[in-house]
Amino acid sequence: MTEQQALSDIQNVDLREGWPNEARDFTPWLAENLAKLGEVLGLERQSREAPVGPYSLDVLAHDLGSDRPVIIENQ
Repeated sequence: MTEQQALSDIQNVDLREGWPNEARDFTPWLAENLAKLGEVLGLERQSREAPVGPYSLDVLAHDLGSDRPVIIENQ
């Protein structure tokens, strides 16, 4: 059995255990793993911390099905 074929139990955990800080922990993890998530969701990451006027959004992605931009802003 390969790693991808292995099954495990789903467990409820406190999100702060895995990602104590949204900006320093979760957003980088999401940006780095969006390719894996995107295979299921049909998304492709374009950039992280993309500028929007004087601000920046967390992740800019591309919806492969609709050919439209996807803005991800973590809260």
